[in-house]
Amino acid sequence: MHIESEQKKIESRNSGWVIHRDVGEVASLLIELNHDIENGLLASVADKARAETFDNFLDHAKEYAKENLKNEAGVIAGVVFEDCLRRICRKYGKDDKEEKLDALITYLAQKEIFSQTKAKRARAAAHVLTKATHAQWDEFDINDVQGTISFTEELLLTHLDQ
Repeated sequence: MHIESEQKKIESRNSGWVIHRDVGEVASLLIELNHDIENGLLASVADKARAETFDNFLDHAKEYAKENLKNEAGVIAGVVFEDCLRRICRKYGKDDKEEKLDALITYLAQKEIFSQTKAKRARAAAHVLTKATHAQWDEFDINDVQGTISFTEELLLTHLDQ
């Protein structure tokens, strides 16, 4: 981080009687950091890092899907979908704690963050999550899992990887 490296340079100086200059430089760095925070830069960096992590999980789900291991792929894809959906809700000001996925999907559709078509796709992905995490393997197929993977990738790209 630029600010942290600049701060370390300032701290390492032996400033003596001109320490006030160093204090002024650190104050400028803090003002710059505050500006980044107010403009959402730090949150977007964190979202991007999470998106990359989830993309790695989805890569595992894709590999399982290629091997036709729908159960394993369904569990991973479903969990990543849920986490992604909850993060999107928080990003847009919705407290997701104790909320069911359907209520969150409805919220996103009402706020026009999701179109009605996306809400329908989100409900299909939520179905895969529920069935996979409750070991109801016959309730979804590999096409459902692949749909969940592609929809989750789309959500990550659209809402969290900015």
